[in-house]
Amino acid sequence: MRLSFQNLGVRIPFLIVAASVVGYPTISMLTNLIGADGSILRIVFRASVALLGLYFIAVVFVKLPAVTVRIGALAFLFVYTLRLFIDLTRDLPNADFAWTRFTLTVLIPCLAIAVTASLPKTEATFRAYIAACGIVVIMSYYLLGNYENPFHGRAGFTNLNPIALGHAAVTTILCFSTYLFSTKSWTVKYASIVMILLAFPVVIASGSRGPLIALLVAGTWLYLHNWRMILLGLSFLSVAAVFWDTSSTLASRISRLTMGEDASALGRAGLLRQAVEDFLSSPIYGAQFSVFGDRYPHNLFVEAAMATGVIGLGLLIWFMVLYVKSLRHIGRDFPLLSALSIQGLVFTQLSGAIYINTVFFPAALLIIMLSARSRAESRKAALHQVAPARACASDAITAAPRPARAHTHAPRLSE
Repeated sequence: MRLSFQNLGVRIPFLIVAASVVGYPTISMLTNLIGADGSILRIVFRASVALLGLYFIAVVFVKLPAVTVRIGALAFLFVYTLRLFIDLTRDLPNADFAWTRFTLTVLIPCLAIAVTASLPKTEATFRAYIAACGIVVIMSYYLLGNYENPFHGRAGFTNLNPIALGHAAVTTILCFSTYLFSTKSWTVKYASIVMILLAFPVVIASGSRGPLIALLVAGTWLYLHNWRMILLGLSFLSVAAVFWDTSSTLASRISRLTMGEDASALGRAGLLRQAVEDFLSSPIYGAQFSVFGDRYPHNLFVEAAMATGVIGLGLLIWFMVLYVKSLRHIGRDFPLLSALSIQGLVFTQLSGAIYINTVFFPAALLIIMLSARSRAESRKAALHQVAPARACASDAITAAPRPARAHTHAPRLSE
């Protein structure tokens, strides 16, 4: 198929979201696999995504000036961009990194999605790309992992930290789970089950609680698709319970958390308290983008309040309302995209900063736009149905014969 502007326009949104979700982990695992320095490849990858988004934005504005940009859904991102710019001019520590990372990996992809003239009808190509990258990540782990004791310690690599590895494995599980109810080929179904069983140990080996929680939340939403998926999900949970290693790093971290002895959780609690204090010191427009230079509170709403005040927090809540309504509307039509957005949402509540949140915002924005398109198409179809009905009714009234007037005479008084 020739790559025309129209074809490019249909593929860009899912391509950008797919690159945001699995592009970076795939590049990192490939560089570890071949034993190469991944810094150059990572820079090239991020620059390519940014240039792709800028190119698409430029083409849309030049060729299709009538396109309506969804300003409302982007309002919070604009306010947060202003916060980063102000902190950059204030020369705050790490502000230059936060500005560059946010612009290249969050803002530009979201802008490119927001001005997309045509949206994809299905997620088949998107699912295939996620599946291919997931296979690379999972098989690279088994090729590079420690076979003697894979669940002790946190499985991280030179260019990929344990949290990113765990979330990449969760993404792989969610992707192949959608194949179980989207295809009739039993070969694909069996292959998907194998990949799910291979990916789950990688979640445990990452030693991170965030990916496990994201898997439980997003997986629950996905497997409630129908009763067969519920039974299959219960089967997977049974297998996971059998192979759960209570002496693994992940299990011990969960145990320490329940006893209030986990150093990481205690440290994050301190960051949350400091972020709340920063918000109270400047509640209208926020204090600064981070807590201590390169530290962030590991919670989307607290960080939004700290960085942008009640103005930005209100816009974020508005965005979340749009996202939830859209998810309820078209979530079942795009199950993988919806599950990945839920995974990204869980990630924003437990780990990471807004300026490195490359998963949730692009995925959620695309869901909002897909829902808006679906509603517009439904209204248009309803109007098309009403118009012929009115025309038929009008024709029936015009063509109906008039009743003959009865020629009767009033009785005479004499009669």
